[in-house]
Parts: sequence; structure tokens; C-alpha cells
Amino acid sequence: MQGVVLEPALARRHDLPHVDDPGPEASAWNAVLDFCATAPGEPTTAGVVQHFAGTTHAGAIAGVLASAADQALPAEQVEGEVVAAAERLRRAVDERGLAALLRQPLETLSSDERTALVERLRAG
Repeated sequence: MQGVVLEPALARRHDLPHVDDPGPEASAWNAVLDFCATAPGEPTTAGVVQHFAGTTHAGAIAGVLASAADQALPAEQVEGEVVAAAERLRRAVDERGLAALLRQPLETLSSDERTALVERLRAG
């Protein structure tokens, strides 16, 4: 979340996935992504902070900013970290989907689910 709060335009420049995990950090991530994608004009860090002030996500955003102040990362590094994190999230979602398919008896899977299972297993 740190990268998107520091560089909110990344949410528009990259296809960043939403997180389906429970918990306040995942909820804040999703809310920040939604805000950055729909904010009028170019989203800014100040705009994110202002938008979420007084909400349940304000604490998570403040924590991210406090941590970022210690690191002073250049924008290029922030973008690289956000893109890498998004790819890890996508892989985790794919792995959970594969695990869910593998838990089901083969005869209960639809034709589409079987095809998806074979493709995922071939992909490694």
C-alpha cells in the first residue's frame, strides 16, 4: 500500500489487483485503489490522506506515511516495488484458485473448471 499512497497515479498506470483477504490492511488497500482509480484529476498523496481522514483507513495510511518518511524512496523504486507486489498478489490468487479446484472431486468440476485446472497445472 505504501507505494500507491506515495505515488497514487500508479493505480491508474498499472492494473493493480484488489485483495480478497479479510483485515484492515487489505480493506485499506482496496479502498485506496478504488479512490485513486476514480478520483477526479490526477490523484496525489495529499488527496489520498485528505479523502481518508477520519475513516477506518486513516490509521493504516498514517502508518504507511510514517514508514515511508524513514525510507525516502525514489519514485522509480516505488513503482518497481508496487508492480512486483501486484504480481505476487496475482500469483497468490491463482494459487488459491488452483488449490480450491484441487480440493474438489474431479467429477464435480464443470468442463470449464477441468480445462482451467489442466491449463494451470501445465503452466506450473
